[in-house]
Amino acid sequence: MCAIVRNDHPVAFREQVDVADLPRYPLIGMNKDFGIQSYMNVMFNQERLVLSPAYSCNLFSSAIALSQAGMGIAFMTAKVVEEALTLRHLVAVPVRHRIARERQCHLLRSADHRFTPAAQHLWQLLVQFFEKSTAA
Repeated sequence: MCAIVRNDHPVAFREQVDVADLPRYPLIGMNKDFGIQSYMNVMFNQERLVLSPAYSCNLFSSAIALSQAGMGIAFMTAKVVEEALTLRHLVAVPVRHRIARERQCHLLRSADHRFTPAAQHLWQLLVQFFEKSTAA
């Protein structure tokens, strides 16, 4: 997870940014339904900080636009803003925190419904893939 800032923002010149340094800048949060916002909330709570974004968005494109306008720091993976990074409008600065570095994936399925044979086969392939990738 990275802090997404305009290329002239003070954070843009750092290799990493600590969670404790973020509240001094306007922050761009996402709707509570976004997983990335849940991670941000936990990181701030672990640092005993209050996350109070200046802006709250329900679209990544809105958060990116606000960040490009220099109105605050958005949070997402560098992959989401890959095009803007290539054009050098934005900079993705890694957030220095355990949660921001770790990657998590949860594979869930409903116990109430039976899969079709094709869906069952896909499920088994996904389970095998994730089992191999966690063993590596």
